[in-house]
Amino acid sequence: MTLAEPSVIPIDTFKEFECDKVFEGIRNSLKNTGQNWIENFKCGNAKAMDSVFFHKDRFEVVIDVRGYCPNEIKCQMLGNVIEILAEKKDENECPGGTTNRVMTLTRRYELPQAIKPNCGSCALSSDGVLVICAPWNNDSPQ
Repeated sequence: MTLAEPSVIPIDTFKEFECDKVFEGIRNSLKNTGQNWIENFKCGNAKAMDSVFFHKDRFEVVIDVRGYCPNEIKCQMLGNVIEILAEKKDENECPGGTTNRVMTLTRRYELPQAIKPNCGSCALSSDGVLVICAPWNNDSPQ
């Protein structure tokens, strides 16, 4: 038995989250929660930005990934699992030697039903908001 490989979803980059039309749908979803997401994001409240939305035809995940470049973020989808991995490494020379710093972010979501990974998308705003979306796989047993 061969295990399926997860689909790695390319990350497309866009303008600021608050302005770009690409993020209009998720901005509406966040607005409907009653959260003041703009204020939370500007104040650095990352937990308030990490949200999952289940729609009839798809799911959406919003994650604060400020501090990471697109090439440092990886999004994988397989079956009903979404995994986001980000890693940033910095090395600085200083008088006493070298300082290494590693910053990581990991998110794993097990969804209530299977998705279509090949139809998934990842959109990263210039100000560090990552939105992942994929339609439900209505062909799979629930």
